[in-house]
Amino acid sequence: CGPWLVSEVSQPGWIQTAPPTFVHSLNTTTGTTTTGINFGNAACTSTPPCATPPPGLAAWWPFNDLPPAGSAMDVTHGDPAWNGAQLELSPGAPGDPTALCLSSPTDHAVVPIADQLDLDFGDGSFSLAAWLNMEPAGAGARLVADQRAEDFSSGAPGTRGWAVWLDGMQSYLSIGTGLATQVVLGPILAANTWTHLVVSVDRTGHHGRWYLNGTPETAFDFTPIDGDIDNSADLRFGQPNPPFGGGLAFHGCIGDISIFREPLDDATAYKAWLPGPIGVYCPEYALLPSVTTYCQTQTTKQVCFKIVNLTNAAQSYHWALAPLPAGPGCTVAGPELITPNAGTVTVLAGGTSANICVTVTRPPGMTAQNATACFQLTFMNDATGVCRTRTSTLRADNTCWCTTPTQASVVGVPARVAAGSTIGIGVGLPCDPIARAYQWRAAWLDDDHDDPLA
Repeated sequence: CGPWLVSEVSQPGWIQTAPPTFVHSLNTTTGTTTTGINFGNAACTSTPPCATPPPGLAAWWPFNDLPPAGSAMDVTHGDPAWNGAQLELSPGAPGDPTALCLSSPTDHAVVPIADQLDLDFGDGSFSLAAWLNMEPAGAGARLVADQRAEDFSSGAPGTRGWAVWLDGMQSYLSIGTGLATQVVLGPILAANTWTHLVVSVDRTGHHGRWYLNGTPETAFDFTPIDGDIDNSADLRFGQPNPPFGGGLAFHGCIGDISIFREPLDDATAYKAWLPGPIGVYCPEYALLPSVTTYCQTQTTKQVCFKIVNLTNAAQSYHWALAPLPAGPGCTVAGPELITPNAGTVTVLAGGTSANICVTVTRPPGMTAQNATACFQLTFMNDATGVCRTRTSTLRADNTCWCTTPTQASVVGVPARVAAGSTIGIGVGLPCDPIARAYQWRAAWLDDDHDDPLA
């Protein structure tokens, strides 16, 4: 008898939808029966294949939001908006709402320099990946992307920046540092079909590589030149920047294009192609620690995750956490108690949610050294019904010992305490089988009392 909170244990592949608070509050008395304690759940629909964006993604234009005129959103910078590509299309340009199709010599999209963010690579690495569907064409440059500017720092005309283009169906990359310009040859694309093209420029490891439909084109490997490529040029799709000529009509479509601040390896390039055509990165995904370690004395741990929305509109999600049974990689059954184990969140376009933190109680069987248990995060887009999942592992580490405060860790100190006075903060240590030294440091809670001797 008395007050109770009643919740359910989530099941993988299901999302709890009711009650709104995901728990029932009861107050029972001896000898009574309470009914109507119901929960609602929704089964997940099939998930479209996609690849989680790799680290270093600087910008991504899916071109799935194209109006007859206007701009295309960089979904990695939607909140606040940066890197919007302004469309400059002729009246007869193809009206495909899922790709940027350019047919006239004047058709292009441009990201003005004033609207750019995270597109300066300096002397560092960078990569570009794009889905292209090109009509056959004769000789002449058809610019996929151009961020070059004229440079006269050497006293003679030069180029600073980078560009990727096709001449006929052959791909090319240009890198300019002002003092030198390097043009490297890439693979030949097939005409009138969707093709995934990647060029990775590792300027730290001094290695460049092209990929075609997820496959390394090692015959076109190159050594990129060193030097700063930052400039004040616009980024253009479909046409070169003005100092480099008017260019030919693109005569093709860009399904999506992404730019990275890091080189891409073989596995990442393959994963980016695998969902195609037209393959895209996941429009929404979760950031969840892959492993959480429990010290010998810990019975609970806080685990935090975030949900990323790379669509062009705000999205609402239901999420749920469920234990997984013992199996490969999970030596014991997953946690029986996760608080809370369900919730909702709204994420702005191109944004990331705040940390969503839960308390995970140590699974009863997770006691042996390196024993593991697993649980699954499932989140559902309320508008589409599409679910996506992430799995996380809990691990027992009996070699580490965790301190336990025996009193509040924040201690009030009277005014004008004499220098050298002792201020006690109680901390209890478990029986440590290995003798070792511990260091402690006190910290003031504001910026006005920086005491280097504390």
